[in-house]
Amino acid sequence: MIIIAIAWLYVALMLSLGATSIIGGLLTFVAWGPLPLAIFWYIFGRKRRKQESPE
Repeated sequence: MIIIAIAWLYVALMLSLGATSIIGGLLTFVAWGPLPLAIFWYIFGRKRRKQESPE
């Protein structure tokens, strides 16, 4: 799962490097990189957190 996250961030970085401005590149990276990745990990990590909880 970690290798997929690293690859996704690499693709987002390459997309942001192709942007026409620095601000556009930063917004592209945040919008396509860490933000959706964090949402994905939060949604799919809930099941694992439930299984690991001592309750």
